[in-house]
Amino acid sequence: MPRELITVQVGQCGLQVGTKFWDLVLREHAAAASASPIPVFDSSMSSFFRHVDARVHPVLDLGVSDPPAPLQSLRARAVLVDMEEGVLSELKRSDLAELFDTANMVQDVSGSGNNWAHGHHGYGPQYMPSILGAVRRAVEPCDSLQAFFLLHSLGGGTGSGLGTAVLAALDDAYPDVYRFVSCVAPSEQDDVITSPYNSTLAMHQLIQHADAVMPIHNQALIDICAKINKESGSGGSSSSGAASSSSSSSAGSSATNTVAGHSLIDLDPSTSSTDARVRRAARRAAFSDMNTIAAQLLSSLTCGMRFDGELNVDLNELTMNLVPFPRMHFLLSSLAPIGREMTGYGRGGKAAPRMKFGLGGTSSSSSGGAAPSSFDPRIVPSSSAQPASSSSSVTSSSKSIDAMFSQLFHPSSFLVKSSPDRPLVGRGSGIYLAAGLFARGPDLSVSDLTRNITRLKMQHTAGGGGSVRMIPWNSEGFKTGLCGVSPVGTKRSVLALTNSTRVADLFHSISSRAHMLYVRRAHFHHYTEYMEEEDMDRALEASEQVARDYMQMEYKAEDAFENGGSSMGAKRRMKPVI
Repeated sequence: MPRELITVQVGQCGLQVGTKFWDLVLREHAAAASASPIPVFDSSMSSFFRHVDARVHPVLDLGVSDPPAPLQSLRARAVLVDMEEGVLSELKRSDLAELFDTANMVQDVSGSGNNWAHGHHGYGPQYMPSILGAVRRAVEPCDSLQAFFLLHSLGGGTGSGLGTAVLAALDDAYPDVYRFVSCVAPSEQDDVITSPYNSTLAMHQLIQHADAVMPIHNQALIDICAKINKESGSGGSSSSGAASSSSSSSAGSSATNTVAGHSLIDLDPSTSSTDARVRRAARRAAFSDMNTIAAQLLSSLTCGMRFDGELNVDLNELTMNLVPFPRMHFLLSSLAPIGREMTGYGRGGKAAPRMKFGLGGTSSSSSGGAAPSSFDPRIVPSSSAQPASSSSSVTSSSKSIDAMFSQLFHPSSFLVKSSPDRPLVGRGSGIYLAAGLFARGPDLSVSDLTRNITRLKMQHTAGGGGSVRMIPWNSEGFKTGLCGVSPVGTKRSVLALTNSTRVADLFHSISSRAHMLYVRRAHFHHYTEYMEEEDMDRALEASEQVARDYMQMEYKAEDAFENGGSSMGAKRRMKPVI
């Protein structure tokens, strides 16, 4: 039976990261379907898409048939919300427009003014009936709804305020459906002065109403993009090397903020129009790269639902395996390999010619030999068959796979930055309460996963760098997944989701910046128009308490390691029920 997932994208950041995610998903399904002369709609695809006949109005749901029927048109299982019309208007003009149902779009024109309280307590009550109506329309065609996936930012007004209001409403209206959140946290150099307030208030709601949260630190995205540009020698396409160079230098040093909102590169009005165009191109390329990395996380996380695999994982298994305590449901993510192939999959002529999307079986391919299909055109050419590997090539492949797993746990691969005061290895590097490794690629096997888990744990035992230190009472707490379909742009990849004590650094960073403003009540009068001052007090206390819970786990684990690694587990051993 299909297990559907509905994405709810709120605010400018949520919309743009979500749009990049849908672009990636369509490319992956197009590549997987390229081996078949006529693509079909199967149960795996129905997790994220509706199969419709777009030749009639309103569109007719075709559902999943047995055997699978030839593909006609797709509609994303998505609800799009923004209190400004710019991003939604741009999406409606894009080549992805027909993928989304306009009835499931909710928008205003004025925005929330970077004010969480305005979005949560102002727009929330005003637009919640319309938003829940859109959610209901998305839920009705589902046979077995598995989860909602909320995409938003923490630093703005609409994403943080209205986004968390939607989360609370979903908790109330659909209490038995899992609620997963991927949110973008602002960097410390954020130019939104009130972002610490917004982030703290939003985190309080995430603690209460989410089942699992995968935060993405904007500064981590900036650093990763700068590293990619430096290593590749050119930050963008081959036709815009100057723009790429500008993007590279700016991404690492200039003031940058939300993934899809604020200026990445300050434009100098005295520069020539050509220089200005180059800088604008660089800014667009940099934002696209950052959005793509965030989308790669979501794509890798959900590939087990969308494709058959040797060891598939449903999202509801994440909470069972990675969340040992209800309030400690914040999961750090890391990706490997991280390189230009991850962010530049559509550049330099790599993508095949596009076919028009969603015309109910009408082919519009520019090449005469294509089979009739309405599948989205983001086709990636299938890899050519490889000759049988020799023993030396097998050894080389194993080494590259092991190197990929080692990179996965390097601090530079995480999408949340640690505190600069925290050592990268040794005492203070963080303790893992649970970990999930989700690999994808046709040449990966379960033995690759088990071998590398054992190797990384042995590195800790031997005192090596890059170690994975599991908490003593859950030393075998690894959840694994394996999908045989490659990601777009590279042969293989692996995603780690870890419930680590290092997430306390994110809470400390946000709450400390909020405290600096709040003790002086700076800018806070804008918030008291919509909320009580006590709401901020409760939010600060909740964030600080979760941070203390994580750090307490780390301190106890460190003591257990020093005492031989057994005392902590012994104290928590449960008696059997007779």
